[in-house]
Order: sequence, then C-alpha cells, then structure tokens
Amino acid sequence: MRSNNHHQAADLTKPAQYHVSNIGSEISFILVLLILIFLPIPQSGKMAGGLSILSVFAALVFFFAACSWAIAPDHFNNKKPISLRHDSGLWLIVWLVFCVGVLTHILLIAKLIGLKDMFSNDVWLHLSDAARSSDSMLPSLRVWSFFTCMWIIAWRVSWLSERQVSWLLLIVFCASSFQAIFGLAHFITGGSSILGLWDKQYYLGDATGTFVNRNHFSGMLAISWPLMLSALLANKPLLFARHAPIVRWSIAIFYSFIVMLAVVSSHSRMGTAVALLSIMVWGVVYARSRRSQQGQSLRWLPWLIIASSILLAVWFGLDDVLKRYTVLENGDTRIQIWSALFDLPAQAWIVGIGPGNFEDVFRLVQPAYMKTRTIHAHNDYLEFLLEFGLLIGIVIILSFAYWFWRLFPRGSMTIRAGAIGSIAAIAVHSTVDFNLQVPGSAVFFWVAVGLMMNRVLLPNLNRLDNETLPKSLSKSTGTNKIRRRNSKRRRTKVPSSKQQWFDLFRSD
Repeated sequence: MRSNNHHQAADLTKPAQYHVSNIGSEISFILVLLILIFLPIPQSGKMAGGLSILSVFAALVFFFAACSWAIAPDHFNNKKPISLRHDSGLWLIVWLVFCVGVLTHILLIAKLIGLKDMFSNDVWLHLSDAARSSDSMLPSLRVWSFFTCMWIIAWRVSWLSERQVSWLLLIVFCASSFQAIFGLAHFITGGSSILGLWDKQYYLGDATGTFVNRNHFSGMLAISWPLMLSALLANKPLLFARHAPIVRWSIAIFYSFIVMLAVVSSHSRMGTAVALLSIMVWGVVYARSRRSQQGQSLRWLPWLIIASSILLAVWFGLDDVLKRYTVLENGDTRIQIWSALFDLPAQAWIVGIGPGNFEDVFRLVQPAYMKTRTIHAHNDYLEFLLEFGLLIGIVIILSFAYWFWRLFPRGSMTIRAGAIGSIAAIAVHSTVDFNLQVPGSAVFFWVAVGLMMNRVLLPNLNRLDNETLPKSLSKSTGTNKIRRRNSKRRRTKVPSSKQQWFDLFRSD
C-alpha cells in the first residue's frame, strides 16, 4: 500500500514538470521575439554594445530552452513526439566543429605561421606577426560569439510549436512592414534622424529603414517577403488564418506592393534582384507543393513572377544592373578586391588568416589606387575560405552538409517554401555582399533556416483523419504511406493495469 501511494505521488508531479517545461519554452520563445524586434533598430545591430546585448539574450534563450527540453524532451509541438535529442545532438555537432575551427586558429595557427624560417614571403611574415599578437584573438572571438548567437536562434526556431511559429511569423510581418513603411517615409521626407537614436550619414538619397546600408535593408526585406507569402497563402495559413482567403490574398498583395516599393526605393539593384529571385523560388516550390497536395495547378504563378522580374530588369536597365553588381559606391570594384586577395601567399589560403582578421590582412595587399578602407570582401564565401583556410573551411562545410542531409524534413513544403526562397536570396546576395555579417539582416536569415528545418511545418495532412483527406490525394503516391502511418499511430493498446488506466484518464 505504501508503494502504491508513493507511486501515485510521483505521478502527480508530472503535470508540474510539464508546466515548468512549458514555462521555460515560452520564456525562451519570447526572448527570440524580442531579439527580432530589437536587433534591426540600433543601426541594424552594428551600434556599440549590440553584440553584447545579443549575446546575453541568446544565452538566456539557450538556458531556458535547454531547461525545458531536459525536463520533457518529447512533448512539444502540439504534443507530437519528435526526436529532439537526436536533432539537438546534430545541431550541437555543427557548433562544436565551428568552435574547434575558431579555437584552432587562436591556439595553433598563430604558432604555425609564426615559424618564419619555413616561409620566405614578406607578406607571410607580416601575417605571422599579426597572428601572434594578442589583439588578433578579439576578432575571432567576436565571430565565434556572433555565430553562436545565430545558431542558438535557428536551433530554437527549429522546434517551435505551430502556435509559436504563427506568433514568430507575425513578428516578422510587423518588423518587415515597419522597415518598409519607415524606409519609404524617411526616403520621401528626406529626414536624417533615425527614430531620434542616430543620424543618417550615408545613402541620404536612398531608403534604408533603420539600417546603415541600403543593400542590407533590401536583403532583410528579401528574406521576409517569401516567408510572409507562405504564411498567408498556404493550405493551412499561419497568419490571419481566421480570415477568408480573399482577405489573406489582399493582405499578401498589399504587403508585396509595399515591400517591393521599399526595395526599389533603396536603389539597391542587387537587393531588388535577390528579392525577385526569392519570390521566384518561392513560387516554384509553392506551386509544385500545392499541385502535389491538392491536384491544383498553379503553373501560372512562377511564370508570372518570372515575367514581372524581366520587365522590372528592363525598366532598371540591364547594363546598369550588371554594373551595380561589380562596382561599389565609392568607385572601387568588387573584382579589384577579389583579385587583390589572390596576391596573398598560398599558405594564407591553406591554413587561413583567422576569423575576423580580413580587414587587417587586406591592407597588406590593397592596391594603392584604392583609398577607402575595405572591411569585408563583399563575398561571404570568399571571405570565409580565406579566414578559416581551406583545411578547416572544408571540414566546417562538410559538417553543415551532414547536418542538412540528416535533419532536413522530407515532405510537403507549402509553408516552408518561403524559408527556401529566403535562403536562396541570401545565398545569391552573399556572392557580392555581406548580409550574413550584419546582425539586423542575419537574424532573419537564421530564422528562415530554423523554419526550414522545423518538422511541425511538415504536411498538415499527417494530422488529419482518413475521412478528411481530399479525394485527389488518393492518386498521390505518398498518400497511402501517410494513411498507413496515421493508422499505426492510432492503434493503442488497451490498458491492462490500474496505473495504465490512471495515466490514460490523466493524459491530454
């Protein structure tokens, strides 16, 4: 009798544990929302102290999320079991590989390239002196801190519940709408003060929102645009779901008009191009997913987007567009920067110059006719390989590829089509700019990564009964598998003991 009472007393603690886990989950989720609201405001996160504040918030996100996950790891996402332990382990592996890469540069590479007798190149000798200085650790630590914060945000977004995803997308909708409207208003009025926090010094004739650079402003909108279209127009919309389809289509059209007008007013031709590319990718993925789910043909949608893109490109002028991709605002060209980087010795490319050290190292090979200071390579891929080196960089890339191959959810991508469009936009934009190194735009990219890997956004048909499945799906090759899987989940064993009956009636 004593053992039974003790067993029942232990069971009564389960709701409290589940409640505590929900509290931790909600707190970490609210902190993510606060990051999205705050980060673009102080000069797109580049204002002094911005990274420190971001680091504190990200650490709290991880702490509360880890606490809730440790207490009840398999009861999130509308009580749908998911393998959070396996998923989080793979996320952790990628982060550890990145940490090892940064730590290797701080502890080992400085000593390796400090062996001056091994190399005779004068530039390499200057690199060894810079690498052995204590100040060279600070840029690497900043890169590590920034990546860790963004990786935590993406990891947290990857296992948000459907309700939390809806709130997240609503915040993205409000943030991007505010940036577009504020950028347009500021551009029309010609003001210089940004919310009374700081004065605009550059791009005075362009729409920039609260961003310093017009390219990063347009990049942020290019990320948000397809996310909002998927959230509004999916089979099971996550934004304004209680409204009629005509209302959601009207909101989507008006939002698209405002965003496109803001992107064009930024005069960022690359930003305009990737914004249209993101919508094009979204249209193709969305149309194919809808056709496979409901048998509805939306083949006109991608072609309409492509035709609109061509007309807009002709309106801009193709020659001007191509020139804008290669020429910087100060007259220097990106090609000049890229070609100068290959004047560095082969050793620098093999072992790397250290994360965050691009600005200091580029001075050694900067052409004399380039008078302005070059902070970034205006190509994130090139800068990444140079800073980490081919040896470590390839290992990090392979770890990302393995993580993506193991965790990418297979299935319908009607809702996740927006995230795929966002990632495609930044993947192209990163060839000529550095959006991923600007907190205000990078955070929205990593949110898109988390949404793309979120299993809750798999086909909602998995949670429907067989009777509610559309007849058109009976012809689909994957429908029978979905029904068999759902039928197996519904087969539950009849309770055979008192404790099993007690747990059954106490469960949700």
